[in-house]
Amino acid sequence: MEENMKLEEKTYIRDARLLEIAKIKYVFFDIDGVLSIPRYKNFLTGKIVSGFSDEEWLKYDIFSQHPYEYCIAPKIMKELVNKMHNNRGICKRCFGLTADTNSFSYNSKKRFIKNNYPEINTEDIILVSSADMKVDVIKYIAERDGINLKECLLVEDTFQTIINTELAGICNLHISEASELLSDIKEYQINTRPRNYDLLIDMTGRLF
Repeated sequence: MEENMKLEEKTYIRDARLLEIAKIKYVFFDIDGVLSIPRYKNFLTGKIVSGFSDEEWLKYDIFSQHPYEYCIAPKIMKELVNKMHNNRGICKRCFGLTADTNSFSYNSKKRFIKNNYPEINTEDIILVSSADMKVDVIKYIAERDGINLKECLLVEDTFQTIINTELAGICNLHISEASELLSDIKEYQINTRPRNYDLLIDMTGRLF
C-alpha cells in the first residue's frame, strides 16, 4: 500500500513537471558546459586539455581553424535537444546561447552546434559579451516574438545565471537535472495513458 502511494506520488510529480515543460515554447541552451564538454588540443604537446591560460586561449583560437573540433557533445544533451525540438508540443524553437568575446571561438561554436545539434538553426546561435546579458537577450527575444517569459526555458550550468533567470521570471533548468528530465520524458512516452492523461490534453492541447 505504502509503495503504491509512493509510486503514485512520484508519477504525479513527474507529470506535473512535464506539464510545465509542455508549456515551454522557446528553449535556450548554454553552449560551454551544457551542449559541449571542453576538450582542446594543445598544439605544443599534442595533448587534449580542458582549458588554457588567457594568453594561450587567444593563441589557440587564432592558430586553430576549428577550436571546438575536439569538444564533445554529451549524449544526454543530444537526446534532450532532440526530444525538446521534435516531440509534439514541447517547444517551437531551440537556441544556443553563449557568452564570448572572441569571434574565432564563436564561429567554431557554430560549426560544433551545426555538426552535433541539427535541431538548432545557425541563426539561433546567439553570442553575448557576458553571462549577465543572457537574461536580457531572452527578454528581448520573448518581447519581439510575443512569447511570455514563463514560456521560455534556459538550460544552464552556472548557478548565478540560474538565479538571475529565476528572479527575472524565466523558467530554468540546471544541467544536473537534464538526465532526470530526459528520463521523465522517456518514461512518460513508454507508459500507456496515465490517470491524468485527459487533464494534460485539456490543459495544454499537446502531447509528448
